[in-house]
Amino acid sequence: MEVRILQAGEITRDPAVVEGQRLVGDVRLSVDQAVVACDSAWRYPEGAFRLMGNVVADDGPVRMTGDVLELDPELGIGAMTGEEVRIVDSTNPSELRILSTEKSTYAFREGVATFSEGGVVTTSTERIESASGTFFRDERKLRFEGDVHMVMDTLEVRSEQVVYLPDDRVLQFPMAAEVRHPQGGVSGSRGRWSMEAGQGWFKGEPGAPARYKDGDVEVLADSLVLGDSLGFAIGEVAIRDTLSRYRLHADSARFGTPDVEGGEASRIALRGRASAWIQDGEAPLEVRGPALDIQQGPAGRQLAADRGAVLHFEEVTAAASALFWDEERGRVDLDGDPVLWNGPDQLTGDSVRLFLADGRPERLEVRGHAFVSSPASGGLHNQMAGRDLDGLFEEGRLTTLDMVGNGRTMYFADPDSQKVAQAALDSLPAPLPQANRAACTEIRMRLDSAGLSSIVLLASPAGQFADLAALTA
Repeated sequence: MEVRILQAGEITRDPAVVEGQRLVGDVRLSVDQAVVACDSAWRYPEGAFRLMGNVVADDGPVRMTGDVLELDPELGIGAMTGEEVRIVDSTNPSELRILSTEKSTYAFREGVATFSEGGVVTTSTERIESASGTFFRDERKLRFEGDVHMVMDTLEVRSEQVVYLPDDRVLQFPMAAEVRHPQGGVSGSRGRWSMEAGQGWFKGEPGAPARYKDGDVEVLADSLVLGDSLGFAIGEVAIRDTLSRYRLHADSARFGTPDVEGGEASRIALRGRASAWIQDGEAPLEVRGPALDIQQGPAGRQLAADRGAVLHFEEVTAAASALFWDEERGRVDLDGDPVLWNGPDQLTGDSVRLFLADGRPERLEVRGHAFVSSPASGGLHNQMAGRDLDGLFEEGRLTTLDMVGNGRTMYFADPDSQKVAQAALDSLPAPLPQANRAACTEIRMRLDSAGLSSIVLLASPAGQFADLAALTA
């Protein structure tokens, strides 16, 4: 670093005081490309300078002010101290960036300023506090370390290390960071955020996932990619609301707001080992599948699964190739080889519709190839088949079923306990089960906790009651 004396009101030498030159009055030095002014200075024999009183160093758009500046030409560094040391970056004249601290060093050739005893950087819309920091003039970059607290527009940032690119309005987080905004915020073990674009990414670590919160929605994942109105979560995704109305899990998720998704609804798309726990009235609804799409708007919530799903709530379990739930209509549609279980009873058909009241099953409709299987004694199953089926629930359990159109039934009678006991005494095979095989236009069935309790053939019944051998002859 080359230092030249440009001007001084007086230059003296007093060997009795110090071996060096004394510069007094309107002192100006050139330090490489910079110009430094002060009230007085000492120039020492080895080439070092000590500048004192109203020290101002101008290096292009950077101005540094303080009380004392120690210049070491060999190292190319100046150390500024004072009651308040200020470094002003005027690259953008309409938005000055000012660092205030008590001590700062400046590498004139590289244009790098550092502070290590606490400092504050301010603009008209920013305030950044940290224990230490570095400003890179040519790279247009600031690095803050140690208890970093940033307030920038509506954002508040906390971390142990932050890199700030002011021209691009980009924040880089090499270490764990939390970014807050009025509606929520995002945090992770490291990440990047563009204030200009309103987007960025955050990554978590084992035991500390990346976290995003917006209003009453919270998203946790191994990593998050966030846009202005659209976000992606990847790896061990968990989404929940603070009101405990739902809990979602998946391998990955996309979540958006009406601004980007269109219309008035917000959407969440879950992919890979997806599950949804949704509070609907008195009973929660649980759905699992490889792909779940959830929409929420003024009309309420909807859930669609078009790649297969399994549904659980109260005593109902169902599976189908496609499932659709509509909160406002209080209805679940199951299509594509649907199967429904209610306790021990199984129902199938071309399509199944479940109607809910306060989140609990109230009635169902099975349309096309309706079939019911209900356990009977001896490991057998009562079976009913027909065109359509309507059912009623009480306290979450199916109690009544009406089969309509081309009804057929195989209903097993309870075994005669005396005949069974006598056969055992005589070392004979147990009597064959007896069943009622019938056909009827309309069949009504009553169910209880053990299965089918009664069956009534209502229209044009025809049938045969006999043991299995006779019925199959």
